[in-house]
Amino acid sequence: MATSKENVPHGRPRWHVLLLSLILVSGAGVVVPGQVQLDVCGCRNNPITLGNFDTADPATYPAGTTFPTINVMNIPLPADGVMVFSSMNLRERPQWFAYGLTINFLHNAANTPVTLLVSGNVTIGTRVVVNVSGEQAANGSVNALGKGGLGGPGGFRGGDGAYMLVNFANLGGTGLGPGGGAGGFDSYRANGHGAGATFLGAPDLLPLVGGSGGGGGASTAISPGCAGGGGGGGGGALLMAANGTITVDGQIVADGAASGVMGSADCASSGGGGSGGAVRLLATTIAGGGQVYARPGSGQYSQLLAQAGSIRLEALNIDLTVGQTTPLATRAAGPGPIVNPITPTVAITTVGGQTVPSPPSGSTGAIDLVLSAPGQTAVGLTTSGVPSGTTVDVTVKPRVGGAPVKTPVTLSNCDANGTCLASATFDLAAGAYFVEARATFTRP
Repeated sequence: MATSKENVPHGRPRWHVLLLSLILVSGAGVVVPGQVQLDVCGCRNNPITLGNFDTADPATYPAGTTFPTINVMNIPLPADGVMVFSSMNLRERPQWFAYGLTINFLHNAANTPVTLLVSGNVTIGTRVVVNVSGEQAANGSVNALGKGGLGGPGGFRGGDGAYMLVNFANLGGTGLGPGGGAGGFDSYRANGHGAGATFLGAPDLLPLVGGSGGGGGASTAISPGCAGGGGGGGGGALLMAANGTITVDGQIVADGAASGVMGSADCASSGGGGSGGAVRLLATTIAGGGQVYARPGSGQYSQLLAQAGSIRLEALNIDLTVGQTTPLATRAAGPGPIVNPITPTVAITTVGGQTVPSPPSGSTGAIDLVLSAPGQTAVGLTTSGVPSGTTVDVTVKPRVGGAPVKTPVTLSNCDANGTCLASATFDLAAGAYFVEARATFTRP
């Protein structure tokens, strides 16, 4: 089964999803001699390497690294999200020993996953956290609706809460991403909270896709404080591939984020939690006494809880125990390919006759296009590597105030190179929307 999807608002960056599962069975037995080192990362002798990265040595820090607090390190991602190192020694800084260290990777414009390719060893020391989690949503209050939290890198934003006094909406916004939670529909008293998000991804995490955002809470009265809470951001996505050993004595965390609570329980509801993200580790050996997490965000009062993400370990020797990963990691007896060799895409190219910018910036809640008037609005898209006859589901998600609308489109206008053009039309009222397109097909 293969799936390709792009999410473009008037506010959301494009993204492509390919889900592919392959099962290969062979009768051959192979022994890898101890003196032979696999090129797991495909980065041996890579000329663009950043060298040895040691968090105790400022001379090795990637460009743009900052410390908002003494024990938090922020590293900006390059445009493609890929960073190549000779080795990584992630440990506490000597001058702040015993304070711990949290390493965050900052979103790039395309909101890609984090990909770390290491030709040597990776060590994540005790009290060190490698963090790609989603961001907690804001609470509703008298003065403001609860805004959805951002997803971690490669993850998706939560839906905004409704606030009839501010944004004239009673239904909360649907969370972004393929498993975004539905918006809330009633007050806390009626248990009408935003739904938690689900995680959608292939078992082999090829390609790597982060978690989806939770739904925003509802508002049922035009009164101060009747503000829904925001939906939690989905956990991000991290791929770490090392030719040597990955030692996890600290933590790798790709958790979904908690939702925001409502302003008043009498006339609003809370949001839903973001789903857990995805972590894929590949190495010759994976060891250590630490933990790897991709847990769901708490939904406060939500009756539809978010789902955990996915963790996958691929190595010749895996010494992490079952109890060290939450959720339980899938395991492979050896490292597989870094990327999927089959890469179909779906791209939303125009909305209402206007060209979609590349990359869009909707992951931050920004608006990418402003249409001249409400009414019948065409959404144009193009695909590559997707078979003719495939059905593409185009979905429009109101930012707040309405349920998603999905229109299926069958691909037929394809050229000799397999590039197909298609469009769907929606009757849009005044407001802000996110647009997603997803193609699902089976390859022989």
